Parts: sequence; C-alpha cells; structure tokens
Amino acid sequence: MALNFDTNFTIEDIWNAILVSADANSYSIANDVTTTPIAANETKTFGFKALKERGVTAEIFNCIVNVVTINENFESLEFLETGLVLTAFAQYN
Repeated sequence: MALNFDTNFTIEDIWNAILVSADANSYSIANDVTTTPIAANETKTFGFKALKERGVTAEIFNCIVNVVTINENFESLEFLETGLVLTAFAQYN
C-alpha cells in the first residue's frame, strides 16, 4: 500500500514504513510488503518525527491511497475507493 500526502512540515525520521519519495512537503509512504503485508481487515501503524515552524499547526492534507499489492507476486491494482481511516497523534517538544 502506498499513502501519498502533502504537509506543512518536514519529515525527519520514519518507522514501521518506508519513505518512497519526498518532494518539498509532498510524501509517499508505503509498508514493506516483503516483511509486513497487510491482510484483509487488518490495520497497520507507522510513525514519524517531523520538524515544523514555531507557531504553525501541523497539517496533513490531500491523502491518497494509490496502489495496493494483492498477492505475493507483487501484482498491484489501482485503489479507486477506500475505507481509509487516518488517525493522528502529535506531541510537541
């Protein structure tokens, strides 16, 4: 699965996922299908450490799930509709 999104912050570190691409503040993040495939009705959690400007509320927008791998041969299909639930927790230091 690949999750694409835009932000107003910079991702510095990520865990339980792979950073596929980063262009300015647009990111593509995926799970590692070779070690952590996502089964039907299963959830996965990933996290990241990010840097934002002081006084700015961190935002994630334009979230799109664009490709889903459907078997061990890594065949994929375009993901047109999703029941994606994005839950976020932020801790500011």
